[in-house]
Amino acid sequence: MPEDNHSPDSSTLARAARVRDLLHAAAAQERAPQRLRERVAQLDAGRSSVRGRRRPRLGGLSVGTALVAALAAVAVVAASGPGAPSLAQAATLAQRAPDAPGPSPVPGSPYWLNARVGGLSFPNWRPYGGWRSVGERRDRLGDRTATTVYYSARGRRIAYSIVSAPELPAAVAAGGTGHITLWQHGRATVVWNEHGHTCLLSAADVSPRQLWRLASRGRSSGAEA
Repeated sequence: MPEDNHSPDSSTLARAARVRDLLHAAAAQERAPQRLRERVAQLDAGRSSVRGRRRPRLGGLSVGTALVAALAAVAVVAASGPGAPSLAQAATLAQRAPDAPGPSPVPGSPYWLNARVGGLSFPNWRPYGGWRSVGERRDRLGDRTATTVYYSARGRRIAYSIVSAPELPAAVAAGGTGHITLWQHGRATVVWNEHGHTCLLSAADVSPRQLWRLASRGRSSGAEA
């Protein structure tokens, strides 16, 4: 059989280390739940057990990638410091109901909506699979503001939240061009950082791969310098 060469690269290991360090910091605080402390210890033990060996693949993911995903999943319960909301708190915004109509496309710029956080605009995803804007809400999240736009297509709904800068501490693990995936209450949420803001795109019945593909169509070019 061919050798499995899907060992985690340096960037994957670096991201894993960054998330692990954040979890250690949270677990060291008294308010961190005991299950978080136990999970951090388990992850460290598991990481050590595969070091130096040929790394197997788990459901199509290398152990290194699986480690990042597992660490990110635990991150939703980690505290983020005074005044800074956690990723778990930011992810719950998607489960709230909109309190305003969905923003309309920008005249002359049909790929963007009349909604933004700072200089970062929300995309009009209707040309991509028929995802039309159906609602919006604005919230205060700790010391930051957050805007969520809801999209619907073929009976499914996704929610895109942008939390104002600075980036949420645990979200820094996503890096400048990558993303992490969280699972909470049966919803998949992809998280990335863009122009200092934390972006979260989530759904209960859309895969993380589909969410990230959609998110990639609306990144960077909608932000002003």
